[in-house]
Amino acid sequence: NIALRPDPLYVVLMYAIPVAYSFFGAMFGLKCDLNSPKLDWTSEVTVVKQSKPVLLTMLVGMILAIVPALLALPFGTLPVIAAFVLVVVLDILLYRNLMSKGVRQFESL
Repeated sequence: NIALRPDPLYVVLMYAIPVAYSFFGAMFGLKCDLNSPKLDWTSEVTVVKQSKPVLLTMLVGMILAIVPALLALPFGTLPVIAAFVLVVVLDILLYRNLMSKGVRQFESL
């Protein structure tokens, strides 16, 4: 930031976008795990690397990262900012859902 001297908006987005995507990945993964828990595993590898929620979380995360990056080439930064706003809205919705329905789902396990 010091050497390149970007616009203040870009400085904020440089830190805010990874944080928003990280929260999304964590909360979306937790929601997927609550919706389809795998409780009959024999090895930790089965749950951590070979379950349906892990695959779904990885695919959705990649799509949410790759599509705005590809759209940024012809359209500039507008798709990146729109994707950031979308991810922040999804973060808020997932957080509210996890704090209400997610708690009940976890307690019913």
